[in-house]
Amino acid sequence: MNIDIESHRSPGVSALPVDPDHYSGNDLQPFDGEITSYIVASSPRSGSTLFCEALARTGRLGMPLEYFRMRHSVDKGRSWGARSLAEYCQEMVKRRSTPNGVFGMKLHHDQLTFLRARGVLVDPTAWVSIERSDRVAQAVSFARAQQTRAWTSYSSSDAQSEYNFTHIASAARMIRDQTVGWEKYFARLEISPLRFRYEEVANDVQASAKRVMDLLLVADDEPAVVFSPSHERQGDSINGEWIARYREECGQRGVDPENPEQ
Repeated sequence: MNIDIESHRSPGVSALPVDPDHYSGNDLQPFDGEITSYIVASSPRSGSTLFCEALARTGRLGMPLEYFRMRHSVDKGRSWGARSLAEYCQEMVKRRSTPNGVFGMKLHHDQLTFLRARGVLVDPTAWVSIERSDRVAQAVSFARAQQTRAWTSYSSSDAQSEYNFTHIASAARMIRDQTVGWEKYFARLEISPLRFRYEEVANDVQASAKRVMDLLLVADDEPAVVFSPSHERQGDSINGEWIARYREECGQRGVDPENPEQ
């Protein structure tokens, strides 16, 4: 993965917006050879965690995690001895590539904006994109997770969630903006990502992972690591109730559920 950072704009390690979440103890054997890389362009609650775990489970597609979570700790950067954003990126690629030299990562559009503002040139071998067809369901999922702080099925929380039209509408606008941001970025750089929908990934995660392997010309017999996370779907009957209520209220207000005005 080509990462070029202007040294005078690289913050010290104390400023690294990094938390590679529940995979943080799973460094691989450092890889120093030629890297084949890809980025999964996504937005929050798009199904990217389920998708990226399916890619990781192949043992041949790196560990495509969300390495630039801006609101979380910098513990991983410190544990790697990274003293700058540039050093963190270098260690990330070296320590999270599978034995066949493949590195992957998940990136939301606001995180791309953060990196570009700090002089980071993100230039992977290939781009992959995942979106959710039902953006109202995505907005509801985000609004609930904000309240409960349970962002994945690994998270445990006793916090209660309460329906709030304003919160869901705000989430819908955020998802719209991130989606539009990615499309503008792809168009400007003439990038044609390999595209996925959450619904198709959830229906057949193995086939979806195989498409990425084919894109990167990764063979089934290449060196692999054993890694088997088990992310589960979080949606329940409450999500369904909120979706129906939000759509009904949008109808009463005369607004587009996926594109509500301020």
